[in-house]
Amino acid sequence: MSSPTFFYFGKEIKIIQSFDLFLSRHKISFKEGKLSVSSPQTAKDEINIIFDAWLRHLAKKHITARTRQFSIRYGFSIGKVIIRGQKTRWGSCSARRNLSFNYKLMKYREEVIDYVIIHEMCHLKEMNHSKKFWALVENLCPNYKSLKKELKSPQK
Repeated sequence: MSSPTFFYFGKEIKIIQSFDLFLSRHKISFKEGKLSVSSPQTAKDEINIIFDAWLRHLAKKHITARTRQFSIRYGFSIGKVIIRGQKTRWGSCSARRNLSFNYKLMKYREEVIDYVIIHEMCHLKEMNHSKKFWALVENLCPNYKSLKKELKSPQK
C-alpha cells in the first residue's frame, strides 16, 4: 500500500505515518520532501486532519510574516492577520484593515500565496474590484493573471 500524497508550496510530498506505544501526542518532521508523522499507538486522527493542522500552524507563521514584509515594502497599514479555513475564499479584507487568509494556500507555490496577499492588501486602498484596483494589483504583481488562473485550477 502506498503512502498518501499531499501538496506543500506547490510540490507533491509524501506522508509517512508510524505508531509508537510510548508517545502521548503526534510528532511531525518535514525533511527532503517527506512529512514524517509519529503518532501514539491509540491515535484515531486521520492523516488528513493531522496534515491540515500542520498546514494551519505553518500558515500562521509564513503568511503572517510575508504579509508584514509586504506591508512594509509597499507602505500598507494593516490591522491583524488572521488564518482561517474558509471553504470558498482564499482571503478577505475587512473595513478594520484586518486581512484573513485561508491556510490551504500553503498547498500552492509561494508566488501564488504572494499574489493573494498582495490582492488583499490592495483592497486596503480600493475596497472593490474596479479597474483602479486591478491596475494596483498589476503594478505590484505583474503576472497576477497567470497566478489567479493557477488558484482556479483543480484544487490540490
